[in-house]
Amino acid sequence: MSLIAPGTPFSAERTRELLASYNRHGCVHCGPLLNAEEVAALRAAVDRVFLEPQAKTTNTFYGSYIAVRMFEWDRLFRDLLVKEPMISLMESLLGSNCHLIANNIVRNGPGEAISTYHVDDHLWFPL
Repeated sequence: MSLIAPGTPFSAERTRELLASYNRHGCVHCGPLLNAEEVAALRAAVDRVFLEPQAKTTNTFYGSYIAVRMFEWDRLFRDLLVKEPMISLMESLLGSNCHLIANNIVRNGPGEAISTYHVDDHLWFPL
């Protein structure tokens, strides 16, 4: 059994509001989507991956604080991908055939961060 609770989709009205805000501002805050137990479980799973010696030999890390393809390391990350209300919101924004490529984690320690805006691929939705 996963520690990630299934959740509930946003209402059609709330989805429209969030998408309109995203399209206007380029980002949107959806409110708290994870409970404390989920956050603690994900934090522990991230820590395990960063401590896993095999992860360093599998192209899992981009530098010292970015890990990719987290769904390969713990079922929690896979379950997070389909958690409501985010999956239905993403499908509303990107279409039902959208898919995830990287499932990255950025684990910022003191003095570490991506501190500028960047785009990993094409800018598909310019403002």
